[in-house]
Amino acid sequence: MGRSAWFFSDHRSAVKGSRSLKHEIAKRTPFAETEDFGWRKREDRHEHKTANQLLFGKMQRSRFGSSTMNDGPETEARLVSVNVALPRGVSYRGRPVQTGIFKTPVNGPVMVRRLNLDGDRQADLSVHGGPDKAVYVYSALNYDLWRAELGRDLAYGQFGENLTTTNLLEDSVHIDDILEVGSALLQVTQPRFPCFKLGIKMADQRFLRRFLNSGRSGFYCRVLGEGTITVGDAVRFSSRSLAQPTIAEIVSQVAQQ
Repeated sequence: MGRSAWFFSDHRSAVKGSRSLKHEIAKRTPFAETEDFGWRKREDRHEHKTANQLLFGKMQRSRFGSSTMNDGPETEARLVSVNVALPRGVSYRGRPVQTGIFKTPVNGPVMVRRLNLDGDRQADLSVHGGPDKAVYVYSALNYDLWRAELGRDLAYGQFGENLTTTNLLEDSVHIDDILEVGSALLQVTQPRFPCFKLGIKMADQRFLRRFLNSGRSGFYCRVLGEGTITVGDAVRFSSRSLAQPTIAEIVSQVAQQ
């Protein structure tokens, strides 16, 4: 399994004064603060643990009991956009950085592989990507809310997601839920927490806090089964993990720190 995700990369400008949030994040991730872009890997003494255990184990034990797979009601969504990008260079605070956040929709079948989609790459593999963050999913319903709040059009892929779907809001998706998309099989691993590159994309580093507080995080998946996906494909729950927290519950807990 891959190691846990990193969280606020440039938290000093995005989340000023949020020392308790920083400490909570530091406890849950194998990354430590640096003087440049915020977080780097530190020695991980729990390599045998999964990303979910590292991130959410304490929460699961205290609030939700053990993690067991449960059959829930069948819920179906649709894939409305598949978005990919190769890394490109941008300037951030006077220095060049590489980012894969500038994703654009593609037509036709796309192969989902263990670490990414064909035509898509993560720029900094020390903090992005890996088996537990291979695919990022975001609900089109969230776009409707952001367009209204921001007063401008937003194309699918704006938030760096690979898959834009109908439904699948954060309060309806649990950690370890398994999704069938086309012929691919995905398992939900964790929420997406924004880094400074989303601030670059939105031309506003203050947007990171707004994104977190909104609860509209979307979620990452690992690829259990490689396969082909196409816009219009059904997105179905193959298995539910209702004993696990929802994406919304995790984001809310972190946002309140």
